[in-house]
Amino acid sequence: MKFMDTTLQELRNAVRGEVFDNQILMYSLRKYKKPRDKISSLLKNESIIQIKKGIYIFGASYRRGHLSLETVASMLVQPSYISREFALHKYGLLPERIETVTSMTTKKKKTFDTHLGRFDYYSLNYEKFGIGVQMKTIANEGGYLFATKEKALVDWIASIPPIPNRETLRFFLYEESRIEEAALLPLNRRHLEEIVKIYHNRNATLLLTL
Repeated sequence: MKFMDTTLQELRNAVRGEVFDNQILMYSLRKYKKPRDKISSLLKNESIIQIKKGIYIFGASYRRGHLSLETVASMLVQPSYISREFALHKYGLLPERIETVTSMTTKKKKTFDTHLGRFDYYSLNYEKFGIGVQMKTIANEGGYLFATKEKALVDWIASIPPIPNRETLRFFLYEESRIEEAALLPLNRRHLEEIVKIYHNRNATLLLTL
């Protein structure tokens, strides 16, 4: 870690994790008559990096630990939860590395291309949003919402063009997407049925035939 001036040290002490918002930043600079000038200086030398208006991370040289993309995603858009391809890869279902962090939100569809990579947010109504989501925590980073395996699968499968039948679904999952058939066996059937019932989506309903 590089040498830190007093201001940056105060900010670093105030933020336990690696992601922070404008409220914390302004509080740390409260003794300055022109805090925005100081913010411009910190941004210019990349002591801090703005990933969205009002949301910042520390520059690589000043980080104390792992920077969680999930935590960043949860702060970029609220409310939101991690789902679809990114979640399925984390669960070990999709073998290919997923570069984009995919989330669901009750707000409009959005995309952020940031210093850390791409973050995609897909719109979902409140009824669908409220089922199959769990809180996860990371030490010093706080919490973020993450879809259950069943919810992530439904969010993903419901987003693609209509699938005509069970055989086509099996081909899409096991051949095109290279999901191991055995990996779907531990799915919680009752939980999956509860989610599918709310979604009213043909592709999601087909999942129950596997």
